[in-house]
Amino acid sequence: MAEYTRLQNRLALIRLRNTPVNAISVAVLHGIKEGLQKAVTDRTVKAILIYGSNGKFCAGADIHGFSGPRTSSLTLGHVVDEIQRNEKPVMAVIEGVALGGGLELALGCHYRIACEALKLGILDEIVNSNSNLFEEAIKLAKRVSDQPLESRRLCKRSVQSLPDMDSIFSEALLNIRKQYPGYLSQEACVQAIQAAVKYPYEVGIKKEEELFMYLQKSGQARALQYAFLAERKATKWSHPSGASWKTASAQPISSAGVLGLRTMGRGIVVSLAKAKIPVIAVESDKKQLEAANKIITTLLEKEASKMQQGGHPWSGQKPRLTTSIKELGGVDLVIEAVFEEMNLKKQELLPEREATGDIAQFLICSVNQDNLARRQYRETYHIEPRNISQDEILERCLYSLINEAFCILGDGIAATPEHTDAIYLHGDVRPRPLRGWRPRSESGFSPKRSPFPDHPNPNTVRGHGSRGEGNLKALRPDTKEARCRIGRRLRRERGGAFAGPAPSRLQAATPPLPHQ
Repeated sequence: MAEYTRLQNRLALIRLRNTPVNAISVAVLHGIKEGLQKAVTDRTVKAILIYGSNGKFCAGADIHGFSGPRTSSLTLGHVVDEIQRNEKPVMAVIEGVALGGGLELALGCHYRIACEALKLGILDEIVNSNSNLFEEAIKLAKRVSDQPLESRRLCKRSVQSLPDMDSIFSEALLNIRKQYPGYLSQEACVQAIQAAVKYPYEVGIKKEEELFMYLQKSGQARALQYAFLAERKATKWSHPSGASWKTASAQPISSAGVLGLRTMGRGIVVSLAKAKIPVIAVESDKKQLEAANKIITTLLEKEASKMQQGGHPWSGQKPRLTTSIKELGGVDLVIEAVFEEMNLKKQELLPEREATGDIAQFLICSVNQDNLARRQYRETYHIEPRNISQDEILERCLYSLINEAFCILGDGIAATPEHTDAIYLHGDVRPRPLRGWRPRSESGFSPKRSPFPDHPNPNTVRGHGSRGEGNLKALRPDTKEARCRIGRRLRRERGGAFAGPAPSRLQAATPPLPHQ
């Protein structure tokens, strides 16, 4: 996945080969490490080039490696550190993309050369598009092969620190929280940069690794990875019969039918009419048919008026509404939007569908098929739906929340009762290395200070006591009357509502970096 080649002019080449975009995988990392070791042991090699095949340097880490079990202790950070500390100059020959981990790999090299790149200060030479990038890289490597490397190592460079850096990062964090409320990675990036500014390279890179490991295990990362892979998998759809996106061809639609003219059906009819596709709409209920006719006519008249004002007269056909499903026999596509009632679909829709056998396509477009499936399951197995009383809802939901609220406050996870909502919704979202007890002076808890200072008897709720210790144990409601009494007190203290506005998940539950 990374090939080592000995070049002329006392140079060595490590070529990344992981099609299509040379993503960084464990095999690629091992190939780079082995290539570096060969170049170091070869006394005739004066400089090392890292180059990507197929016109692309590296598009970042292989996303498949995030979800699978770790099979090697070797990471990109270890390889980048080894490149920086290499005794021989290492040059990144950047062609095409250098994204994410690919950019990190390039920054770890002592020199960087690219073709028509933006001048961001991280490149040592920019080559004209008419020139051969690889040949220019060889010329640069020959010029710098005898130059000292100490000043070229990224880990040896100091970061300029301004007197108001704390306020700069505080403002940046506030802006990030406003622009991306609830997102983890954006704020973690600011925290990583903050650690790089305030600490030496070894400490800052350790903080970055902690944040990265937390993000990698987060639910947001899993969701984004799923969406990324699902979008690409959808384009590779195939059927056991051999049909796929590549072999299937689009069929022309000259007419369409819509079954059901309630809210969803009416919207579909209007959309098809705007696309200038002749529509036949079917509704068995005459009152619904008349109401739909008025609404559809009004919407299309408004659309025609807008088009005339823009100098484009309306040229579409008016939809034809009927009560007979048999009139759909000649259309190319039928979209079903019947009211969510299984008996209606079974008794009226499916037999009629079989009768109109010349319909080319029959598209099920109901938005609540899962609900229908559950109803059918209950009917099949004679399961009676159970009504849940209000008392049971309070017993199973509200009282348990009140119980947990005292545990959250007692353990110091939240500083005030208002912050418990964020903990309920998102849990303790701080990275594990960053979790722990807040200083009592910051959290508002102390053995003699209550989180409820306005309470008639503030000393009834105290301090950091662990679950089951101290007065907190006595406050855990064991009876319905006690829980109701505590619930009323919490509502009173929070302005009449148990669940008031909660801060964002990161504002309430993510603390600053450990060094702050």
